[in-house]
Order: sequence, then C-alpha cells, then structure tokens
Amino acid sequence: MTEIWQQQEGESNKIYSAFTCYLKCRNMEKVAKTLNKSESYVRNLAAQQNWKTRAAEFDASILEETRQELKKELAQNLKNQWKDCTELQGAAIEALRAKDLSKAGFRSLNEIYHSAAVLQLKLLETFKILDEGNDSKNLTINIIPRNKPVNSN
Repeated sequence: MTEIWQQQEGESNKIYSAFTCYLKCRNMEKVAKTLNKSESYVRNLAAQQNWKTRAAEFDASILEETRQELKKELAQNLKNQWKDCTELQGAAIEALRAKDLSKAGFRSLNEIYHSAAVLQLKLLETFKILDEGNDSKNLTINIIPRNKPVNSN
C-alpha cells in the first residue's frame, strides 16, 4: 500500500519531485524558485495535491518510527537494569548465606537487597507502561531507600 506521502498512482515524477522539494523546505516561495515557477502555480499545485496533509502524515510517520525505536531502546535498558538488580540481590543473598560480613554488615546487605527489589518493582511498572503504549513521560524510575531500621535477628 502506498503511503500518502509517497508518489501516488497517476502522480507524475515532476509533480512528485515538486512535493519532495516542499517536504524538505516547507516553503512555497522556495519551491517556486527551485522549480522556476510562479508562487501561485506552486500554491495551486500544493492545494490540488494536498501537500500540507501529506507532509503532516509524513511527519507523523517519522515521529512514530522514532517513538518505536526509543521504546525498543528503553525496553532493552530496562531489561539490563532488571538483570543488574537480580545479580545484586543474588550477591547480597550469597554474602548473607556465607555470613561474609567483612565488607558489608547485615543491615547494609539487607538495604541493598531491598533497594534492588524496589527498583525491580518500578521496572515492572515501566514494562507495563511500555506494553500498554502509554505516554513516555510517565517512564520514571526512582530508587526509594528504606527508612525503617532493619531487624537483624
């Protein structure tokens, strides 16, 4: 299927070339100068060929394509963060099991584990937003430190 901004059936190469010139500069006067035609001729041609609508659809397609690329990139970044959180939790659990508290005490290891779990919950919420196709301005991730003292029993 031919998109509205692509060359249409029955549209001559010359007319389509004029439209692509318009797409690049979005200025009727510049198109007229480039084509060595009158501005009124270009304006009439633009009206007949729906240049403004076609250009708007072209812009929308570029924005959608960019949005999809950013969404893929964000999803990959979220997966990487998820993996990092899982590894961090695993390291904290291993240190606790080994009772290797030489580098960090129980409280700090518990805090690391908790912070990673909280971040994973935020990541999960963000994954849901991505899947639903919601507005990307809602995609924020915050690590919320735990303020309560941890019981070391």
